[in-house]
Amino acid sequence: MLPTKEELEKNLLDKMTNQDIAKIYKITFLILAKNPLFNDMVV
Repeated sequence: MLPTKEELEKNLLDKMTNQDIAKIYKITFLILAKNPLFNDMVV
């Protein structure tokens, strides 16, 4: 069965949100990794 328009929109929004979250985590990690104050927090 083909997905409805609403399901397609939800899936697209979920994917976009996941990508945005991944970018935020990556940027945050890079900032923390380069900041000596947070060296002990970086795993």
